[in-house]
Amino acid sequence: MNAEKRSADDPGLVPLDERSDAHDRLDRRALRRTLVLAALLTSVSLALLFGYVGTDGGAASGLRISWWVLAAGFAAAEVCVFHIELRREAHTFSLSEVPLVLGLLFASPLGLVVGRLVGEALVLGAHERQPPRKLALNLAIFLAECVVGMAVIRLIGGGGTSGGGATIGGGATIGGLSIERPSTWAVALAAAGAAGLVSVTCVGLAIHWHGGDAPVGRLLLTGAITTTTNTSFALAGSLLLTANTWSALLMAAMVAAIVMAYRGYAALSQRFAGLQLLYDFTQMVNGSERPDEVLEAILSKARELLRAERAGIHVPGDADSPARELWVHADEQGVREAVSPLPLAIAEQLISGGVTVVAPRDSKDPLQRDMAAALEVEDCVVSPLLASGKTGLLLVAGRLTSVSTFDAQDGRLFATLANHASVALENGRLIERLQDESRRREHDALHDTLTGLPNRSLLQRRLVQALRERQESKRRLAVALIDLDQFKEVNDTLGHPVGDQLLQHVGWRLREVLDGAFTIARLGGDEFAVLVPDAGDRSKLLELGQQMQDAITVPHTVDGLSLEVGASIGFAVYPDDGRDAAVLLQRADIAMYSAKASSTDNVQLYQSDRDTHSPRRLTLASDLRRSIEDGQLLLYYQPKARLTDGTIVGAEALVRWQHPDLGFVPPDEFVPLVERTGLIQPFTDLILTLAVDQINTWVGRGLDVEVSVNLSMRNLMDVSLPKRIADLLGTRASDPRRLTFEITESTIMSEPAIIIRVLKELSALGARLSVDDFGTGYSSLSYLQKLPVHELKIDKSFVFPLTSDPGAEAIVRSIIDLSRNLGLKVVAEGVEDQRAWDRLRRLSCDVAQGYFLSRPIPPSAFEDWLLDRRGLPAGSSAARDQPLLPAVEGLRT
Repeated sequence: MNAEKRSADDPGLVPLDERSDAHDRLDRRALRRTLVLAALLTSVSLALLFGYVGTDGGAASGLRISWWVLAAGFAAAEVCVFHIELRREAHTFSLSEVPLVLGLLFASPLGLVVGRLVGEALVLGAHERQPPRKLALNLAIFLAECVVGMAVIRLIGGGGTSGGGATIGGGATIGGLSIERPSTWAVALAAAGAAGLVSVTCVGLAIHWHGGDAPVGRLLLTGAITTTTNTSFALAGSLLLTANTWSALLMAAMVAAIVMAYRGYAALSQRFAGLQLLYDFTQMVNGSERPDEVLEAILSKARELLRAERAGIHVPGDADSPARELWVHADEQGVREAVSPLPLAIAEQLISGGVTVVAPRDSKDPLQRDMAAALEVEDCVVSPLLASGKTGLLLVAGRLTSVSTFDAQDGRLFATLANHASVALENGRLIERLQDESRRREHDALHDTLTGLPNRSLLQRRLVQALRERQESKRRLAVALIDLDQFKEVNDTLGHPVGDQLLQHVGWRLREVLDGAFTIARLGGDEFAVLVPDAGDRSKLLELGQQMQDAITVPHTVDGLSLEVGASIGFAVYPDDGRDAAVLLQRADIAMYSAKASSTDNVQLYQSDRDTHSPRRLTLASDLRRSIEDGQLLLYYQPKARLTDGTIVGAEALVRWQHPDLGFVPPDEFVPLVERTGLIQPFTDLILTLAVDQINTWVGRGLDVEVSVNLSMRNLMDVSLPKRIADLLGTRASDPRRLTFEITESTIMSEPAIIIRVLKELSALGARLSVDDFGTGYSSLSYLQKLPVHELKIDKSFVFPLTSDPGAEAIVRSIIDLSRNLGLKVVAEGVEDQRAWDRLRRLSCDVAQGYFLSRPIPPSAFEDWLLDRRGLPAGSSAARDQPLLPAVEGLRT
């Protein structure tokens, strides 16, 4: 067996202009080491030969093989070889152990050495034309193999040389041991194994020095198998030769059979390896989505599959772009442009042919020779390839090993790979187009088309990510919302195209004043937002807001016009003002509207005391429906008394909410939520039902009390309200004359046509109507004449200062006079003391209501209060005939 590195140190396959300086230095260093190794092997081997083994001796059996016979045997063994090509290395396995063992048995040491060197030199130098440095290394290895083998026999045999042993039983000997004994076979195996070990070691060193990956373990295993087989065959042949010289013919037939088996195995192994690489290639490109990944996979696998120095792809040019070639090299990572592109004439001729072209070494075809010369290699393969929508070429150039060249089988394999590559590239291009379209759509979905800024979705995404990062670092961030002032006037006056350009200008200004660390977004309309990644203290944020406002308020030149807009800016800070994105954006919006409402401070930070959308209100809004359904709402009653004699003539029903978790909730806090949450109808139906039921209860107990209920604008806009009230009164069998509906004058003016219609229907039921908070709105007397109202309620803002402000008294007197002229009863609310009571009585006001009489109290307490003022038991007949209060004094509770 001999294992040779055939091409790793052969510079002829790699164009000099494509080798880097690093590779040149590696080659020079490897060359020096190779020559030193060859000289060292030669010196040690010759010293061992002449100093220990000796040069004389012969075969004791009388059979002697001359050096020229051995030279012919070694030459034949070298020609009849099989190769295993691994990456850049080709490992050659032959039957060289057969002539080696025969030489040990039947030739002198010098004859064996001369025969081996002459035979190998003829094949390697004359036939294969190896470079001198490579030939020198291989001959030195062969010399070392022979000498080491003879030295092992001498060492184990105990004194004799290969041909000088004694005859035992008339047979041949090795070192004094009989060839016919099994122990002698072990000596021969040891000698051949030692020779093979020398070869593997030297080859591994040479591969390593030339930058290759020497599979020493694999070489040792394969060498051990072939050495054992070949040595056994040689020993069997030696026994035949000592018995009968004509048995050499049988040996020749056996040798031929073994060579054919070896070559068949080698061919099968290489074919299997090629199919495995082709399968790996299809799996790799099928899993790749990007064309550049597919391209690199194609070139890398093509080079590896055909064991080539480099692989490339040629894309023809057109009017818009020149021809391009991309290459993958054995000694480099990644893909790079070709240094010497394929000539256009040759490329066009190959493309037009449409078939795979194999150019082996020493080809006589002119096109093949020109193609190899253009690529600066000895052999190559080219196949058509569909790349980037064009028909191009897939190429491999320069077989890595000098022991073989490209053949028809390589061409078929390469054509298959090129077909797979075409499909993979087209799929990759399709996937890339889809990905580009997806990225474009995603960009459009996350950016404002007018300004190119991120939109609300992208701002939300980045804000959530920033908050997630801040939870670990505890750093502060802020969100600013910016709303342009006077922008509507620009749109209305100059048109939307000018307004759009102005919005673009604002986006540019914000980019100029803020660096890339800030996320600037347009939320829609004239509203922008800024994500501040590192929020400093309050003063820093206010300073930043002022910088943005100054940038925006500088006049913008649009279509030759100088336009000015202002900006209202509100900040919310994490974690002070909120810990999630929705809350921060909401509170920045609150701060921005607070800034817009201010006439002087157009940049503001969020302040909780200005927030009408607090978490408490959100909780109340979500619990309102359940409170209506579960009966959590109650009615309290505040009495009304006739000013002339203090008789209680009625009471105003006021709603109260006792929340199970939050406790008492004031009406001013939850009543506005009723209208905003769309619960006004069930809410009103509940209040009316409670009021009517309470009237019926009091009537049943002998208390004749009128009850007034407040109606909102949304109630009066509901044309179904009169029918629902009629149904309620009918179901409860209640007298509508005991029910009064209070409405504000501002409500009447909102939609007078509809509201007057609804009020007339309510009046037709028999219910009484009262205008609440009279004097604070802007009602017209003409509408007041049309309304079927029965009384006016003077607002408490005029009653409170009645005794101290002459102006307030004048207004109260005017309202009373107006009411008298219109035939309406007058009720004064907000009566707090005796002086106000007395003044209203002198002004001829009809009824008073206020804390001077009583605060609003629950129904049971109201009933007790009434009876206590009369001093009568509940249900007595006198309760219906006596005035409730004999005097005004002492009415206050």
